Amino acid sequence: MFTGADEDLVAGDLVGAVGLRLGADAARELSEPATLAGFRRWLDAEQCYVFTINGFPYGRFHGTRVKEQVYAPDWTTHERVAYTNLLFDLLGEIVPDGVEGSVSTVPVSFKEFIQSPQQVRAARENLWKCVEHIERVGRRTGKTLHLGLEPEPLCYLETTAEAVEFIEQMRADLELEHARLGLAEPERSVFVQAETIEDDFLAEVVPPFLAAWLPPVLTALAAFTLLFYTEDG
Repeated sequence: MFTGADEDLVAGDLVGAVGLRLGADAARELSEPATLAGFRRWLDAEQCYVFTINGFPYGRFHGTRVKEQVYAPDWTTHERVAYTNLLFDLLGEIVPDGVEGSVSTVPVSFKEFIQSPQQVRAARENLWKCVEHIERVGRRTGKTLHLGLEPEPLCYLETTAEAVEFIEQMRADLELEHARLGLAEPERSVFVQAETIEDDFLAEVVPPFLAAWLPPVLTALAAFTLLFYTEDG
């Protein structure tokens, strides 16, 4: 857990911005009603609020030999979906009104773990399941929530080109569902927020349906975070 006062993140009278790092065991423990109520009382007493959860490491992270195992279970597994959905259940309960909440996660998988197109397809399907869950939590709580994938060296999403290709695959999944259901407009949309990209990348690589949602272009080309949102069609 990290805390800090940030004038840009102040929510009403709450001045301490808290980021949680919750593994699966800790998330299940916090989801217990009495434990969650106690944590909310602590936040109130300390004038703090939670705005983000690090959902990257599923298990123990410090004090153990992790290396590539930190990415397991990855997005090809139901365990990763269930764990991340639980984090959004928690976030929907504790993020204050008027504050956007985020969960960061693994960039699909460790690259060497992916050995077949079927695994990639399974990862996309699981990510859509999570997006649908985020939408349900957002509708139930009235909160704006998003999932951030963090490209890293040696991971399935490592380079900008790999990230863009994956986005295109996600879009294709959406279009196929759209055609299958015979809808006039998609019922859900996926947007991307880039932290650092170049003008050439914006003009030549990013598809038009994403370009309108990108923030102002910053400096050098670098890895960027994918933020998955849902919106009614």
